[in-house]
Amino acid sequence: AGVNEMVIAPAIASNVYLQPLTQPLAHPQDVIPLSELKSFEPAKIVKLDDACQGFTRRRFLDLGLTPGTAISPELENAFREPRGYRVRGTLIALRNDQANLIWVHPSDSAKQEQIDV
Repeated sequence: AGVNEMVIAPAIASNVYLQPLTQPLAHPQDVIPLSELKSFEPAKIVKLDDACQGFTRRRFLDLGLTPGTAISPELENAFREPRGYRVRGTLIALRNDQANLIWVHPSDSAKQEQIDV
């Protein structure tokens, strides 16, 4: 009851990782997808979405998109896609479907610093 067995190829099985669910599935109210930030609105990365796996997750981690990292949207085009994001001193381009996989907390203190300057 409640147990399903699946047979998969060894190449696929080597890319499957399991861990116990340790936090609630819902995101806090003050956490939003990266794609919803306004231009130049600073934020901190909270986590990569659980749906972000495989090559895409590895690419994000290689780009430095890790929890606690500061990020802000700095370049847009007329269609709002892709957008340029400043992260770790580098400008990277992400499409909205990619940015939707990155959960951020808008940074009030960083906003205040921009106002004070």
